[in-house]
Amino acid sequence: MDWIYPKVGRSLRLSSFEIFIWIYFPAATPYIFTGLKLGFIYSLIGVIASEFIISTRGLGHLISFSYSAFDTENMYASMLLIVLIAVLINGSLVRIETWLYGRRAK
Repeated sequence: MDWIYPKVGRSLRLSSFEIFIWIYFPAATPYIFTGLKLGFIYSLIGVIASEFIISTRGLGHLISFSYSAFDTENMYASMLLIVLIAVLINGSLVRIETWLYGRRAK
């Protein structure tokens, strides 16, 4: 970020909190939400992968068990549920991100 914006904020006699809210936070918002989206997806992959290997419950275990039992309907339904969860949470993070951008642009 260019260091001119905090100087302008100080010249307008903004408090440290106001400089954070109106200058630093909007500049950091894309990086924050990129980290949140990537962190969620990686944690979801980690949980499902660990359920494949060591769990006796959960969606990963259900997929693994259905695969072993040749129950393709349950296997694909579980996979679809995981994809829907990922899409819904990622979509909600995108909506929050655009709402924050829209609020800051006004």
